[in-house]
Amino acid sequence: MTDETKAKSKRGFGGMSKEKRQAIAAMGGRKAHALGVAHEFGPKDGREAGAVGGRAVSKDRNHMAEIGRRGGLQRSARAKAKEDGKMPKDKGSPKDAALSKNAASSKDTASSKDAA
Repeated sequence: MTDETKAKSKRGFGGMSKEKRQAIAAMGGRKAHALGVAHEFGPKDGREAGAVGGRAVSKDRNHMAEIGRRGGLQRSARAKAKEDGKMPKDKGSPKDAALSKNAASSKDTASSKDAA
């Protein structure tokens, strides 16, 4: 036997193109759904998976402390930049934008109540 004949030929999925593998997988997925045996992830499954991951991560207290410390530093840096005028008002987080919209709408509501 020469080295040429020992060379492994790609058989099965290894010899197929990516498109062909995807097409076969898609057919299998459609068949499983048609038979009613395919698993579909819903909100409950997502919550359970997130809880498992959260428990695994939160076991490392030093890691959790570091996450909290970084978040606090980032928040205080953002607030200081806003105070110093180095950060445009419209560049805040989406949460900041929602809070400012709620505050503005409550002021409008309050002034309209005062006018009445």
